[in-house]
Amino acid sequence: MYYRFYLVVLLVLSIASNALAKDEYTIKTDPVTKEHYFLFKSSRGNVRFNHDLHKVNMKTESCLPCHKTDKPTKEHMMSRFDERVAHYFCKGCHREKGRGPVECHQCHKGS
Repeated sequence: MYYRFYLVVLLVLSIASNALAKDEYTIKTDPVTKEHYFLFKSSRGNVRFNHDLHKVNMKTESCLPCHKTDKPTKEHMMSRFDERVAHYFCKGCHREKGRGPVECHQCHKGS
């Protein structure tokens, strides 16, 4: 009986998280490399996420770890993205693969 309540709560949190995340980032293009990246707002310094670099480095892997579908489009945002996901999932993947930032200052740089 309570499972329905928890299911609704999880659904609402998922939708709220995606809606919140949309308002907290901008999509930019690096003027030198022409790569696309997301700039996530953060009180500890904005975080720059290079999506093109991740696509190249993970070309043999599935998009599912981060996206709702294996062939995402612009409408297919991440399943959820917030501070907890970045600190747990992203850093965990970087540690597991032995590459990518894992320290605060490596992500939280500002602009």
